[in-house]
Amino acid sequence: MAELLGSKGLRVPVDFCVFVGGTSLAGRVAKFDHPDLEWTTEVANLAGVLGSTTIKLDLKELKAKLTLKDVNATLMGMFGREKNTPIVLRAAARSLNDSVDPLKITLIPKITKLSSGTWEPGKAGEQGYELDLDYYKYEDNGVTRFEIDKMNNILIVDGVDIWADMRAALGQ
Repeated sequence: MAELLGSKGLRVPVDFCVFVGGTSLAGRVAKFDHPDLEWTTEVANLAGVLGSTTIKLDLKELKAKLTLKDVNATLMGMFGREKNTPIVLRAAARSLNDSVDPLKITLIPKITKLSSGTWEPGKAGEQGYELDLDYYKYEDNGVTRFEIDKMNNILIVDGVDIWADMRAALGQ
């Protein structure tokens, strides 16, 4: 069990900050929904084998969501445009022994949906942004856990480029 949890045991992200094009949005972000990493698959029924098997084809869409307690002109200006402005999230993960590790997520999004929600007197409004990601990188204490660069056909998982053979076969 110790190997599964690592030497520090359980680590929990306790706070985070978002930066858009290098500018901090501290105090403005309500939440961030991570993208689901999921394969597009096909079930193959093959002759000479006991049963069907699943074949990985490529990755499904990478969608994330950012919710702000702020009417943010920078993000609003990115709606529907191909600006390729990076969004970086930096988080602090605290372990049971009170040590803190940095987590960093880098996104290059297209904002595909902007939801201004409902405005009510005496209540803070929210603005939601749905992000279609061309690039996603998740770093844990300086180690790249995931790096997905759709336009350059790169897929790194836990430091291993698992898509290198595919690029080589395509002459890339």
